[in-house]
Amino acid sequence: MTLDARHFVLAFGFATLAFGGTFGCVRGGGGGGGGDGGGSPYDMDGDGFQVPIDCDDTDPNNFPSNIEVADGTDNDCDGYADDGLAGVDSDGDGFTGPAGDCNDANAAIFPGAMEMPNSQDDDCDGMIDEGKGGTHEPCDCPGATTPSAALGMCAGLISESASGPAMAKEIMPYWTSSFAPTEGCTMLHLSSGLSPNNQSIMPGYITDPGCDFDGSGACGGTFGGDGAPNDDVSVTLTFTVPDGANTLTWDFAFFSVEWPEWVMQGFNDTFEANIQSQTFTGNASFDENGAPITVDNVLFDTTCSAGGPCDPVLLGTRFDDTTGGGGTTNWLQTATPVVPGETITLTFRIYDVGDGILDSAVVIDNLVFDGGFTEGGPGTNPIQ
Repeated sequence: MTLDARHFVLAFGFATLAFGGTFGCVRGGGGGGGGDGGGSPYDMDGDGFQVPIDCDDTDPNNFPSNIEVADGTDNDCDGYADDGLAGVDSDGDGFTGPAGDCNDANAAIFPGAMEMPNSQDDDCDGMIDEGKGGTHEPCDCPGATTPSAALGMCAGLISESASGPAMAKEIMPYWTSSFAPTEGCTMLHLSSGLSPNNQSIMPGYITDPGCDFDGSGACGGTFGGDGAPNDDVSVTLTFTVPDGANTLTWDFAFFSVEWPEWVMQGFNDTFEANIQSQTFTGNASFDENGAPITVDNVLFDTTCSAGGPCDPVLLGTRFDDTTGGGGTTNWLQTATPVVPGETITLTFRIYDVGDGILDSAVVIDNLVFDGGFTEGGPGTNPIQ
């Protein structure tokens, strides 16, 4: 079919209306920023920008890349009014532009935020995606006063609490050469007996028989009784998952003097990491068989034999008893999927089962988010 001149004009006119931003320039002198010149029907305020690029085509003071001023409007068309100005925290992340927020239009970007592999400078340090996904500047150096900081939870924390005897919990800068912080300068130590620095209050203290907090044991107290659980010690954190994160990980190592005498006896000391998330609810730290972290776990593989050799990794931990035995899982890492923006509650817990004697302990660190994908549910593996 051949188009006459009238048909051609109508066809071209439809294209111009349908794609005004593309063809508008044929109607008048050139304007800035993709506009069509001041005052045309497609640039109502004459600022050189058209809808939809211009967020307010009735005000010539509002257009993309304009300088933001304190007038209660979105001058630069980034979706926020007065962002980046002194005293104004437009995205509600607790930081203003002058205070170091390098993007006051994004609540996930602020000084000290978790750096994510998302082509953005999340922590406002001038670098993009530095290090591996999920890395961040530690918030526990030179030291920490709260479990969250010791673990590496530097942003997004809503609340934290602890239960159990104070003598069974400790923020540690160092334990042994094999068990030092995997992130920052400190780590968290929880025990069903006395924590390392508190063991000095009992001369000659040994982890077997250890410390019983049930009121009748060597350490006294009111934490438990006959039955299960006993010597129940925990730390609970509630926090928000940052944008761009879909995985939460933590490092830990579990120790016990119940090996080898009480293996497969059905009432072993236990470490749990109980999480409440949109993707998973329950204990997220377990072995490939779904077994919880105890001496029965297949990951509990670094040991001292009673009357025999002791793995050098255990030296100095007080779980290196060549008389009765003892052992550790060595360092492990649990990874579990999460949803950006959701609120999560995570409880790290250790307790005795059946009685309050024979100590077990856990060190935990490097609680961080990552942009990597964790397929399926949680998983725990040795750290290489």
